[in-house]
Amino acid sequence: MCLVLFFLFASLALTFIYGQERLKSGIGILPTGSEIGINFRSSKDKTLFFDARVSKVNILLNKNSGGFINEASLVYRISQNEKLRFNIGLGLRTEWNFTTKQNQRYGMVLPIGIEAFPFPFQNGGLFFEIAPYFSNDKTNLQNIGVRSSSSFIYYFTAKSTKHEKN
Repeated sequence: MCLVLFFLFASLALTFIYGQERLKSGIGILPTGSEIGINFRSSKDKTLFFDARVSKVNILLNKNSGGFINEASLVYRISQNEKLRFNIGLGLRTEWNFTTKQNQRYGMVLPIGIEAFPFPFQNGGLFFEIAPYFSNDKTNLQNIGVRSSSSFIYYFTAKSTKHEKN
């Protein structure tokens, strides 16, 4: 069941990310912070964009152990200049567990972040974010916390169409 929901989430995210013609999507590597993982962003230049991340992936040798966390957020860029961008969002958070002894957790996340583009090429930048979150399982066990992450993010350039070349 968890894998079905994960693949459903991933396919919806990728459809949204790559389904638009002029989209400049980005991928980020999250090597530091409280949750190490990867994230996908739907646009570099739009004010409102979609962010999806997978982090804390633990796949252990025992088939009934391990887990991962994923988030899907709609993010609004408060400030959007060439070198520095501030954003805030609201999203859903899931904490999947492959063990039968723990329940899956579902909740909300409020990402607050800064993107900086200090390099000569403007497709790559640094990304810093904190996000308060709340999650709950079916036994009403609640989890409240703040996650932090910093990453390098790279935005892909959109392909030009035949109409733009003329």
